[in-house]
Amino acid sequence: MTAFKKSINRILGSEPLVSLSLKIESKNPLVILYHGVSGEETHPGIENYRGKHIPKRAFENQIIFLQKHFTIVTLDSMEKVVAQGMSLQKPLCAITFDDGYKNNFIHAFPILKKYEVPATIFVTVGFIEGNFLWPDRLEYTVGHTKKSSLLITLFGVQTTFKTDTREERIKTDDTLRSFLKKLNSHDRETFLSTIEKELGCALTPQNAPLNYLPLSKQDLQTLGAEGVSIGAHTVNHPILSRLTPEEQKEEISSSFEYVKNITGNCHHFAYPNGQKGDWNKDTEKILSELRCRFAWSTEARRIETQKERNFLALPRVTMDNGHLQNRFEALVSGTINRAKKLLHT
Repeated sequence: MTAFKKSINRILGSEPLVSLSLKIESKNPLVILYHGVSGEETHPGIENYRGKHIPKRAFENQIIFLQKHFTIVTLDSMEKVVAQGMSLQKPLCAITFDDGYKNNFIHAFPILKKYEVPATIFVTVGFIEGNFLWPDRLEYTVGHTKKSSLLITLFGVQTTFKTDTREERIKTDDTLRSFLKKLNSHDRETFLSTIEKELGCALTPQNAPLNYLPLSKQDLQTLGAEGVSIGAHTVNHPILSRLTPEEQKEEISSSFEYVKNITGNCHHFAYPNGQKGDWNKDTEKILSELRCRFAWSTEARRIETQKERNFLALPRVTMDNGHLQNRFEALVSGTINRAKKLLHT
């Protein structure tokens, strides 16, 4: 992060602006999206360079802040507020996690339990069943290869990617991840397997760091018994809009059924990737047929309870390791969104 951005974050996250924005935004509830909580402040190589897993000390500080300024409610309660279009006097917040990382149980859950804070975890079924998430496979392979470059055909052209320095590995991972995201599941698996073969290493249960490991079925049962709600996040984490309606139905319905078999019920759903265009009308029709009234995206804004028209496209604000305390407070209070709106008027 540049010195300029740090200065902006300090200003937007300053106590006067945060307090003012919290009052202005008090009628609009907030749902936060986390992925993982790490036991380490820093990581070797390029592990977690995108900041998907935040340090547990930072996570605890964020929970303390949220509890001070919001009433933290279950996702069920949040959905009732949305359905009724309620006008609020005090800010509400709900906490969610996507994918189903083991560190949700190891590091996040003890903090949630300590402060008696409810949460929902949206799990990717294939991940829970032992298939590592493809971005983590790519990150591990690029980060741990002993080779200094990768020669591979990309967009029909043989391209060389350097993997010597940390900066080169990050650039290579970022470029390949953007390319792989656009492929269907079959083509992505074929391409990723080729990368693993060419670079001579792959993520396995034996070498996987904690930040790449999934929750187990027993973890999910324990979390469910402790009051953590478990939601569905598809089987293979595809971009749903790129699938046929039949493929979408299999991904969604199978993930619902899987969660039901483990926890006894499932009525929460979050879209993989979750940006506009990552699902379509077919997706929403399938969810409606499954009697799922609410689905969660990654559109980064607060919920406008009296204006939301599509309950299958509800917003969540994503947090990562770059969102440490000043920026975190600026994001959850709404000062960043307000600043963006002012700049565009």
